[in-house]
Amino acid sequence: MQIADQFLALGAPASLKLTCIYGGRSQMTQAISLSHRPHIVVATPGRLADIITSSSGDDITGGFKRCKFLVLDEADRLLDPTFADDLSVCMDVLPKGNQGRQTLLFSATITNDIREIKSRPFQPGQKPPFLTEINAEMYSPLLTELILGWPFQPPSNNDTIYCRASPNSPACISSSTTPSTKTDQPWSS
Repeated sequence: MQIADQFLALGAPASLKLTCIYGGRSQMTQAISLSHRPHIVVATPGRLADIITSSSGDDITGGFKRCKFLVLDEADRLLDPTFADDLSVCMDVLPKGNQGRQTLLFSATITNDIREIKSRPFQPGQKPPFLTEINAEMYSPLLTELILGWPFQPPSNNDTIYCRASPNSPACISSSTTPSTKTDQPWSS
């Protein structure tokens, strides 16, 4: 649930609502949390599919109609046929790719199944997939020093929150309107 922890940390200033859906917790409690229409849902495909199939009406699935991004982490594993049925149930309640939803696949292992996605036909209005691979051996020295910075626009106001993360430090958030490069500012790690 590391992903959920990061969303909670980064989304706290914007009051983002998040729910986690996975086995080992009360399915009823999780269904109720989905009915509150959180901004972000972090879920395992199996448990989410169970909740979707056992729900009645729009109370649970209605919020998914607004989905703008579907992110599949560990995509190489999720594209395995054992997840196909659960993913199909989950994706059936989402807007289609040509209706404005973007699907993002993340994986440390780029398999042939992932590479084949680029050659599959896509629907009219759907953007073609983009795939990039990084040669870790070639870029390893650079990656240890890599610092990522991105702006985050909270839904409740016009301020932009700048986030920064590096492999050697946790994510930091600056509530200022511009990123700081000074080491004594909250933006620095």
